Amino acid sequence: MKHLILTSLVLLYLTAVGQTKKVVFFYGRGLYEYDHPVQLGNGEYTPYYENMGETFEKGRIIFDSISKSFTIKWLDGEDWIGKYTKVSTIEEVNPTSESKSEITYTGKWSDENILCELTIKKSSDGCVFQVKSGKVIDEDYKINAWKKIFTLFTQGQCLQEQQ
Repeated sequence: MKHLILTSLVLLYLTAVGQTKKVVFFYGRGLYEYDHPVQLGNGEYTPYYENMGETFEKGRIIFDSISKSFTIKWLDGEDWIGKYTKVSTIEEVNPTSESKSEITYTGKWSDENILCELTIKKSSDGCVFQVKSGKVIDEDYKINAWKKIFTLFTQGQCLQEQQ
C-alpha cells in the first residue's frame, strides 16, 4: 500500500512539474548591439543600435515557472540561463484591430550576474521572442539602454508544454 501511494505521489509530482516547463524551438537569430547615443532635436539623446546581422544558429527556449528561469539552449551545447525576479504584462485590446499581448521576464544571467530580459510578444500572427542582455548607462547623455538585443526566429510558434 505504501508503495502504491508513493508511486502515485511521484507520478502526480512529475505530471505537475512537466506542466511547468514550456519549450519553443528557434531556427536563427538577429542581433542588435548598442553603438552610441544619437542626439534628438530637443537636446535629448536616444540609443543607436547597430545591426550585427542574422545567423542560422538553432536551439530552443525552455521556460520553467517553478524555478523562475528561462534557458536559451543552443544546438552547439551552450546554455544561457536567466533567473527572473520580475514579470510584467501589457495587454492591448483594440476593437478595430487584433489584440496583442507582451510579457516580460526580467532578471539576471545565472553565470555572470548580468541583467537580462526575455520578452514574448504575442499576436494573432504568433509569437516573437526577444532576449536582452547587459545594460549601457551613460549619465551624461541620460542613456539607460540594453547592450545587446537578440530576436530568436521561431517561425511564429509560441511556447508549448514540454513532453
